[in-house]
Amino acid sequence: SVHSYAELARLLDDRPVYAFQAQGVEGAAEPLTTIEEMAAAYLAELKTVQPEGPYLLGGWSMGGMIAYEMARQLRAEGD
Repeated sequence: SVHSYAELARLLDDRPVYAFQAQGVEGAAEPLTTIEEMAAAYLAELKTVQPEGPYLLGGWSMGGMIAYEMARQLRAEGD
């Protein structure tokens, strides 16, 4: 749940913080099935509010793996 990041976001009051809820958690859409798909979807959403970097990405557990893949995709795009 993105609510787990609320305290961290409060402590980072000098930076914008965006959290991404996994698609399908609330039943509105089918869940994405790969980390690569999730990272691409999150990047598309991120770029609607911040089209260009630099980006500071983070996460824990599977979220950390997704953040790493987001960074890998950004680098592949030259960002």
